[in-house]
Amino acid sequence: HPTGDLVLSELATVVQQAARLDDEFIRFGGEEFILLFSAETLPQAIANMNKIRERIERHVFANGLKITVSIGLSFSFDIHTTLAQATAEADEALYQAKRNGRNQVLSYSTAISIEKLSVSIRVEERLLKQVRQLDLPNHPKYHFEVVPLDDQQTTQLQLAILSLDQLAIENFLRLEEWRKQRDSIIDVLVVTEQEDDRLAEALSRGATDYVMVTHVDQEVEEWITEWIMQIP
Repeated sequence: HPTGDLVLSELATVVQQAARLDDEFIRFGGEEFILLFSAETLPQAIANMNKIRERIERHVFANGLKITVSIGLSFSFDIHTTLAQATAEADEALYQAKRNGRNQVLSYSTAISIEKLSVSIRVEERLLKQVRQLDLPNHPKYHFEVVPLDDQQTTQLQLAILSLDQLAIENFLRLEEWRKQRDSIIDVLVVTEQEDDRLAEALSRGATDYVMVTHVDQEVEEWITEWIMQIP
């Protein structure tokens, strides 16, 4: 931690030396910073950020360390663009730059054009039509596909929606199998008619949450929407 603090402090000095006097440099989190600056064009803005990135890459930090940084860039001609909107766009571009291999500058306009990652929402057959009709929110990183519960395609991130009756018929073995899968994250939403011992068993074995069958349309849509918005 002391070494990390020294690196962050020295990083701030390096950036401020490379930036212009009118630029605003702000610490935005544990290891994230924001630089507010002006540029005539997006290519010019990217070039400016690459100069800073390259300067950091060449710099020798405390204890002989060398580091690299990833930079996400939001660029707008619209004077009504809010700081919150610009920050969200830059943050999305930053994470895309990290996923692309780090040590690079990526603009938001480029980041959103990169193909989204697939996420499967696997649904029991008798609930499939209802879920497919739900109005799900758009996500900047992921594409969501509603498929039958036993569809063979797998994705690293999945949501399964099925009835408590189905889980109980299988003696909850499906939950045990999903919990053992190390190559993917599977959240499980249970649809049930009543709160009973079987539901407690499902939750104890790894089900994420449940909704009552009488409110499938509304509650499932709200639950999935919240689940989607919480995905990092």
